[in-house]
Amino acid sequence: MFVECICIILIVYLLYKVYNPFDFWTKLGVVQVKPMPPIISSIYGMTMSPRDGVLMAYNMFPKERFFGVYNLWRPVLCLRDPELVERVLINDFSHLYNRSIAPDAETTAVGEQLASLTDEKWKALRNKLSPTFTTGKIKGMHEQLKKCSESLVKYLSKREPGESLEFKDLSSRVSMDVIASVAFGLDLDLINNPGSEFYKIGKLAFRPSYVMKVLFLLQPMVPKSMIQYFIDAIEETLKYRKDNDIQRQDFLHLMTELEKKDEEQKRKGTISPGDPGFFSHKTLLSNAFAFFTGGFDTTGSALGYLFYELAINQDEQDRIYEEIKSVVSKHDGVLTTESVGELKLLDYALSETLRIHPPAVGTDRVVTKPYQIPGTDIVLPVGVTISILGYGFNLDPQYFPEPDKFNIDRFNPENITFPKGAFIPFGDGPRRCIAERFVRYAIRVIAADLLMNYKLMVGPKTEIPLKYDPRSFLLIPENGVWLKVAKRGEI
Repeated sequence: MFVECICIILIVYLLYKVYNPFDFWTKLGVVQVKPMPPIISSIYGMTMSPRDGVLMAYNMFPKERFFGVYNLWRPVLCLRDPELVERVLINDFSHLYNRSIAPDAETTAVGEQLASLTDEKWKALRNKLSPTFTTGKIKGMHEQLKKCSESLVKYLSKREPGESLEFKDLSSRVSMDVIASVAFGLDLDLINNPGSEFYKIGKLAFRPSYVMKVLFLLQPMVPKSMIQYFIDAIEETLKYRKDNDIQRQDFLHLMTELEKKDEEQKRKGTISPGDPGFFSHKTLLSNAFAFFTGGFDTTGSALGYLFYELAINQDEQDRIYEEIKSVVSKHDGVLTTESVGELKLLDYALSETLRIHPPAVGTDRVVTKPYQIPGTDIVLPVGVTISILGYGFNLDPQYFPEPDKFNIDRFNPENITFPKGAFIPFGDGPRRCIAERFVRYAIRVIAADLLMNYKLMVGPKTEIPLKYDPRSFLLIPENGVWLKVAKRGEI
């Protein structure tokens, strides 16, 4: 293994000496970070947490609207102007159609995920999947969400008073229960079964590792064992539903119907597997897998960080608790779909959590047609990646005064002064996260149910401030999120 690594380093070094691509931005007249040989720059970047890496890059050229860097040898334009962000994500979308994360759909078993598809295939699939996340469909999932949140509350009732609990893990487990239930009709009960193979496989994909971080830099990948385990579970679920004539109005059912419809059209000759909009069995498995990993990662992280911020900001937690009590009392003491929609302070708190602890520190777009940077004569050629340093905006005092302070009122519509492009936790424009409304709704249900019954508090193992794991390309707390809870009425 050592010999192979040395050979790779030598080959990369020789390529660097023979073909030096690091004058790309200089030729275009774009200020650039002083380039280093790719191995050195990559190793340096690998040792930093996502927060530190993004902030370092964001603050390099404080007076510039944009600047150039190199991801290994690939040129990347970094944006630090929120108005330019809006142009790239929304107004000029026709020139910047795709994202850089695009696994090979032909060779990867789950390579037809919506987020990684390009051009017409992405557009066709987006149109087919959008009906899954309408407001009506999300409200129809309310009772399943309540069942999961009640399971968490019941679990907490069995813990010893004053016991320190790791809420990042708990949040991931309840989030996985939510996804399994509302998307696939599975009752995993991971809150009470953390040793489940399903959960262990899920954790494997996001386990912090320098090796996985390096591999992800070269080509996004997921362990094959995790993919195969998940595929087997979905295939078994599909077979059980078919054999027992079971129909549930969930994500899996919608995709099954899409597959049936296109297979029927294929038999009639009105569509072929080569058409961009053809919904194959592989498309079904790919997007089921994407929903699974997105729930484990994005929803679980956001929920855990929300609990953390409320525990260390007791005044804000008290305000939110009073709002929950007031709203629920108007609905006969029940957390209904209508009452969830009235929890404004809780929604502000979620936005503020996503500002301070976004699951992903940024997003990107790839130039699909030559693109002239607005306000300049610079034209970017096809294939160049544009990186949006979202986390840099989030912590910039120019847009968010006292950026390290947890202040939920900054997201009250009456107080919002920051430009739209400065806060994009779910992206923006046509490629905005399709499941955003579902994620926000699910988190509010779980958080409201917990806060009605328990007060979140710091404990001896609570880390303030949190340290992020440098081995991960996501914002993962290095030492967990340790909190205590106290039963309401017993404080």
